[in-house]
Amino acid sequence: MSRWSRRRAGRNALLPLLLLALALGGAALVLASLNLLLTTTTWGQNLCQGQVHQQLQQQQQVLPIQEPRADAQIFFQNVWEKHQFLFEKLREERSRQRRSANRRNRNSKNKSPILAAHYEVKLSKGGTQMNADSDGSILYWSEVPRNSTSPLKYDDGNGEFTVTHKGLYYLYCQVHFNEDRSSYIKLDLFLDNNLIFRCLQEFSATVASIGDPKRKTCSVSGLVIVTPGSLLRIRTLPRAVVKVEPYLTYFGLFQVH
Repeated sequence: MSRWSRRRAGRNALLPLLLLALALGGAALVLASLNLLLTTTTWGQNLCQGQVHQQLQQQQQVLPIQEPRADAQIFFQNVWEKHQFLFEKLREERSRQRRSANRRNRNSKNKSPILAAHYEVKLSKGGTQMNADSDGSILYWSEVPRNSTSPLKYDDGNGEFTVTHKGLYYLYCQVHFNEDRSSYIKLDLFLDNNLIFRCLQEFSATVASIGDPKRKTCSVSGLVIVTPGSLLRIRTLPRAVVKVEPYLTYFGLFQVH
């Protein structure tokens, strides 16, 4: 083989080696570039996360932490459950309002005075019998102490009761007579000169029991609305003889509303 042939064969053998070296160098360069790119990306992500974490810490320092509301954590399976929940809440609220209203009403009732009064005839010189005046008015009424506030003011000069508290009242009055001069007895109750209640009993002159005082009792009672300044007066026959024991002759009232 000639020298030229040997040189050519040597060059042909070196060519694959050079190509292999170039390929390996290129691969190494590509791997190095990828490694640098991954390192740069990871560093950038860490830097961004650090900045975000720092911003969150600053916001937490500035703004107070708010706890989640208990009622905000309620989840409903369907609309029916939501309606049931709202209905129960509404019923509880109404029950609470009713309880509060009842407590206020009880407190107001406890603070409000009881308006009532009971009167009996008290004679200055004692005794158990008296006469009505010339127009039939029964005088000398005296209030019996009670655990209440009287809605009336009595004037002993003319026998009139003046109303001081308005309202709906139940009135009652009874008068026991010891009268044998008349064939009848009566008891009238006037409000502002208007007759509102009357008791009238008539007796025959031939009845043997006409002189029995137990048969001569008149009483009236009923509801009446009065206003402050109204006048009440109790009347009977002029100069009629009246028994004034406390359990026989009395007058009173109490507020209903």
